[in-house]
Amino acid sequence: TLRHYHTIYGDSANYNSAGALKDDVYLKEIMPYRRILNLLVWVCVSDGLTDVSALNNVTEEMAEGFYEIRRANVRGLLDAEGSGETFTQAEKDAALALDQQVCEPFTYDYTSGWRTLLTRGFPLSFLLIALAVCVIISPVFSWEYQTGADAVVLSAKRGRSQAVLAKITAGFLVTSQIYALGVCTLLLCVLVPFGTGGWNCEFQLLSETSFYGLKIWQVILSGIVINYIVILSVMAFVMLLSAVCMTPFA
Repeated sequence: TLRHYHTIYGDSANYNSAGALKDDVYLKEIMPYRRILNLLVWVCVSDGLTDVSALNNVTEEMAEGFYEIRRANVRGLLDAEGSGETFTQAEKDAALALDQQVCEPFTYDYTSGWRTLLTRGFPLSFLLIALAVCVIISPVFSWEYQTGADAVVLSAKRGRSQAVLAKITAGFLVTSQIYALGVCTLLLCVLVPFGTGGWNCEFQLLSETSFYGLKIWQVILSGIVINYIVILSVMAFVMLLSAVCMTPFA
């Protein structure tokens, strides 16, 4: 891919009068390989450039040492000072040990759908799910305070035991159903137009300095499980507030 890039950019016939690569040449010869070229830029160029023109100074020897350079970048990230995070030597050793387990060479495939899911879909959808859970769960106890029904419910034989347990169970079930519906909707909205290609590729295609030896589907699954735990925590906190506040709005 890099050799092809140098061939195209090294041919003066591929440039227009303004000195830029012709649009038809770019669309036919460069665009189909743009993701791989981006990966080369992210790994092999160390000055922060993100445009493919930065590959003019990348040699085939550098491309052949792609994985060694990537590992060096991981070490540099762990050793970087003033980056906002400081790692202990034990943490560095643990991260580097994990990085040794990353499967090489990487399997390349189209991964734009999974990138969109992680960077755009997850943050927005989980925020909306949490908001929906807050609205639905907030009246579970406080509504009785507002209407005065608590005097009847709490004085009943099972009002302080089974009724409370039933409400908590119902909150858990409703939250789980909302979460499952939200996740399924998100997956359909993203994967129907983008497709599922690349699901079994290494996560480093999306985050080249990640030191976790995970496939993309494993990262997605981990994200779904972690966010489910977060949503349940939100539900529990809202239910606690509902038990101490006098109105659902509060």
